[in-house]
Amino acid sequence: MSKPVIDYRTFRNKSREEILEVLLKYITVYEEESHLEEFKTKTWHPHLKVFIVRTYEFSPLSISERLKRYYYDKIKDKKFMDFMNIFTILVVDLFSNNFYLKMENLETKEKFHFIIFSERNYWTIITLTKKEHLKRTILKIVNSIPELEIIKITSRHLENLIHEQGYENNIKGFIAKYKPYQSERNITVDVYGGDLNDLNKIREIFFVEPTSFVYSLRNSPIGLVEGKIFFDGNFTLERIIEGNTQLAIETIKNLSNSYEKINDFFYERVELYDNAPTLINSGKGLILKSRYIIVIKIKENRIKRTEEDTFNIDKITYEDLNKKIVNYFKNRPQRYLVYSDRPFSHFICDKATRNKVQLTIESKFNNIIIYPLKNCKGMTLRDICNGVMKVESSIEAFEPYCYSN
Repeated sequence: MSKPVIDYRTFRNKSREEILEVLLKYITVYEEESHLEEFKTKTWHPHLKVFIVRTYEFSPLSISERLKRYYYDKIKDKKFMDFMNIFTILVVDLFSNNFYLKMENLETKEKFHFIIFSERNYWTIITLTKKEHLKRTILKIVNSIPELEIIKITSRHLENLIHEQGYENNIKGFIAKYKPYQSERNITVDVYGGDLNDLNKIREIFFVEPTSFVYSLRNSPIGLVEGKIFFDGNFTLERIIEGNTQLAIETIKNLSNSYEKINDFFYERVELYDNAPTLINSGKGLILKSRYIIVIKIKENRIKRTEEDTFNIDKITYEDLNKKIVNYFKNRPQRYLVYSDRPFSHFICDKATRNKVQLTIESKFNNIIIYPLKNCKGMTLRDICNGVMKVESSIEAFEPYCYSN
C-alpha cells in the first residue's frame, strides 16, 4: 500500500472517536500475526497531524463562499488567484459539527483530505496529508480567512503544556532556537534523546527556547504513542503500537484541550475586564475599577548591564531590545500603528481589529508589561505577544495579572 485509501463518505453519522479510530489505523504498528495485511505492507508512512484553530463565528460550510468572495476582491493578489484557479474545494457536513474538507489540484489531480471537528470557538483539523503539501492546501485556507487563526503559543507556554500533561519523563528530544529579530546570529539546537534537564543546560549557554518536543508515551521501555508537539498550534502522532488506539485518542483530546486552555487563559480572559483608564471614588480615595495585564519577565543573565559586560556575545541592552520591539511593529504598517509617549513606553494600535495596547519596558525589574486598553480582543493580544516573542524569546516567565474591584 503506497498511500492511505480512505472512503471519507463512510464518516457520515460517525462519532469523533469512530472517525479517529479509522485514521489512527494508518499510523499503527501491527504485530506479525495481525490479519491487517494492508497495513503491515504499506510503503508510505503517514503521520497524523492535528491543527488547533481559533474561529470567530465561522462555519466550515462557509469556506468556499468566503474564498470566492476574496477571489473577486483580490484581483491583484496573484498567489491567491493561482491558488483558487488550481484547487477545487468541497466541504461536507458529516454529523454533529464534524466536517470533511476535500481539496483537489486540477493540474496534478492530487486529492487532499481533512477532517474538521468544529466547536463555537475552536476547530480541530486532522489530516494524514504529507507535510510538504500543507502550506499550499489547508494552511492557505486558514491564513486567507480573517475569522480563522491557528493558535500559536509561545515557547514558554509550550513548556508549560509539557508539564501540564505530565510529559516530563516522556520527552525524548527537542528543537530549540535562538533567532532574535533583525539579528545575524541564528542558532538551532536539535537534540535527539534529550530531556528537559538538557534543555535547561543548553538554554543557559545559547539563550535558545524550545519550538518543538518529541514525546513518547511509554510503558517502559516501549513507546506506545509517539509524536511531536509544536509551539505553532499543531502536534502529530507518528507511531502507535497495536492495542493503544484509545490512548492515542485520549492524547489527541488532551493536547487539543491544552492548546485551547492556554489560549483562553492568557488571551481570551482580557474581554472579562474593563481595562479602561478610569478612576472611581470609593470613599477612601481613587482606585482602578479593573485591569488585565501580561507581564513578560526577561532572563536576568540575558541583559548586558555595562559596556564591559562581554562575557556572552548574545547579551543585549534594554535600549537595543526596546528599539527592536518598536521596529518590529513599525515594520508591519499594514496592520500596526506605533507611537511612543516615553522612551520605554509605546502604544500599539491594531488596524485590523481597532484595538490598542500599551507596551512598557521596566528595565529595573526585567519586565515587559503589556496593558490592553478597553475592549481589546484576544486576537490582537495574542498576535502582539507572539510578536514580542519573535523579537525576544529568552523569557523567564510569561504571566497574566488581573485586578477587579
